[in-house]
Amino acid sequence: HVEYKFVECPSCDEEADLCSRTVFTCCVFYAKQFAALRHLYCGGEDLCIIKSLSRGQAFVPSGGKSGSSFVKTLDQRFILKQVKQIEITHLLSVSHKYFEYMVRVYRQKLPTTLVKILGAYRVAVKPAGSSAAPPVLNYILMENLFYNQQVDQIYDLKGSMRNRFQAKGSAVLMDENLLQALYDSGKWLFAREEDKDQFSMSIHNDTLLLSKLNVMDYSLLVGVDHKASQLLVGIIDYIREYSIDKHFETFLKSTGVMGGGKREPTVIQPRSYKQRFRQAMRNYFLVIPSKHTPWILRDYSYKTIVDPPLRQFIQNCAFSFFQTASSRSLLRAGSSPTTSLLSEPTAVTSADASLAIGQALPVVSIQQPSLSGGELARLL
Repeated sequence: HVEYKFVECPSCDEEADLCSRTVFTCCVFYAKQFAALRHLYCGGEDLCIIKSLSRGQAFVPSGGKSGSSFVKTLDQRFILKQVKQIEITHLLSVSHKYFEYMVRVYRQKLPTTLVKILGAYRVAVKPAGSSAAPPVLNYILMENLFYNQQVDQIYDLKGSMRNRFQAKGSAVLMDENLLQALYDSGKWLFAREEDKDQFSMSIHNDTLLLSKLNVMDYSLLVGVDHKASQLLVGIIDYIREYSIDKHFETFLKSTGVMGGGKREPTVIQPRSYKQRFRQAMRNYFLVIPSKHTPWILRDYSYKTIVDPPLRQFIQNCAFSFFQTASSRSLLRAGSSPTTSLLSEPTAVTSADASLAIGQALPVVSIQQPSLSGGELARLL
């Protein structure tokens, strides 16, 4: 760590008493390591980043519940977030694992959705004439996920259905808002098959790391750009440890003392949080089938590679799949997230994905229905 001290002198008298000066103190945590990380991912020297940080504006995220203060640089590149002491302490205790992971991501080109933390700082300002100890503020420097993007709608998704509804339509929406949009207007989050595979691998890698770091209560921030037909995604708020107070919170909310009915608490132990988060992200983002979606036709029955949630969805639906003899067209649905095929401790790469396609995959077989002409017309 490196600590800097700046003294503002109201007069030119160098012998002036320090009590008459404002003293600024800034501790830069893991200065060399974060500088190397910024060099890898920001494409330039720190001087450019310092220029960005020299001009900023405070803002409050709409719908936010953390109560943290935020500062966004005027060029929109970076965000400074004030964090609690317990959060900065945990970040410093696991920083070596975070650095190792980000280096692996860079060198091995592992897919990731983590919104990168590029610096950690402790700042104190002692006003002139004050003899009391100055308050200490902790900050982390993050990349702005929506830099240079036109985002129409933002979701903060945790995979929980407990108190995850935002009544203000202009605010950052949550999980229950997303489901309501599906029920009311059929709006959903669609992705191409190759993008969904990449996304699934990223979620697998990132949640595996966070679970090992004993972290939970993180979110997937999603920005929807309707004009460009793009989804911008990134995991945020991933430095909160599952400490004793979170254990107690989980217990109280599980008993229903704090409301919420019988719904599972948002905050649960990291391993369970990881599994629930992965499952929810698989369900929230649907695949747009393409000509490359794998299907096998055999004896009037269809076999398709699907993940367990989609297989369960197909089994629960009353739809019938069939092929017309004239067109010989196949109805395609579903895709194969490769992450479910790999052992838990392994980070997923694109090479793993191509290899996994040739392995034994879970399939669902739907027999050719015997339907009359009238029933076929009604289905069509």
